[in-house]
Amino acid sequence: MRPLVAMALVLLLLAPATYAQTPDHHAVMISASPDEADPYISASPSSAFAVYVVGLGLDQLVKGYELRVAVPSDHFLLSADLNPTNALNFGDDDGEFIVGTGGCFDGDPTYPMVTLTVLPLVPATDVLFCVTGTDPSSFPGGSPGYLQCDGTLVELELAETGYRVPAGCLVENCLQYCPHAVEESSMGGVKSSYR
Repeated sequence: MRPLVAMALVLLLLAPATYAQTPDHHAVMISASPDEADPYISASPSSAFAVYVVGLGLDQLVKGYELRVAVPSDHFLLSADLNPTNALNFGDDDGEFIVGTGGCFDGDPTYPMVTLTVLPLVPATDVLFCVTGTDPSSFPGGSPGYLQCDGTLVELELAETGYRVPAGCLVENCLQYCPHAVEESSMGGVKSSYR
C-alpha cells in the first residue's frame, strides 16, 4: 500500500505542469484594461468610462477582424476607437466591427482591438458587456474571428473571464457575478443560533 501512496505523491508532484491552466489561445473578451484580462469595472451614472475588446493569443500577423459588442440599452456609446488607428470599420451599426487594418500587425499576446467609451445613463448592477460574432459572419456559427496575413480565417473563442462571468463578457458594478470573500465563522456562533 505504501509504494502506491508514494507513487501517487510522485505523480502529483510531476502533474502540475500537465494540468496547469494554459492562457487563452485565439480568444477574445471585453476587459477593463487594455493590457490584461480584467472582467470587472465600477462605474457611476453620467461618468463615461472605457472598456476594451481584447484579443488573446493572436499568434500570427493580423490583417482584419470581425466581432460585435453588445452595449447595454441604458448606456450611450460615445466613441469606438480601432487599433491600429488607420484601420477601417465596415460594420453597419453601433457595436459591429468588421475591420480591415490596412496592413499586417502583430496581435500577440494581448491585443486591444477596439476601445469603447460608454456613458451609463442610470445606476445599475451586474450590467454585462459581451462580445459576439457579426450577422452575417465570415465564421461558422457567427462567432467572432480574425484574418491572418496569409489569408487564413481564425475563429476566436470567447475567453473565460472570471468567477461566474459569462465567457467573453465584462461586468459593470458586479454583485452576483463577483467573487465574494468567505465569511469567517466559528462553532460557537453556530451553537448560539440553536439556543
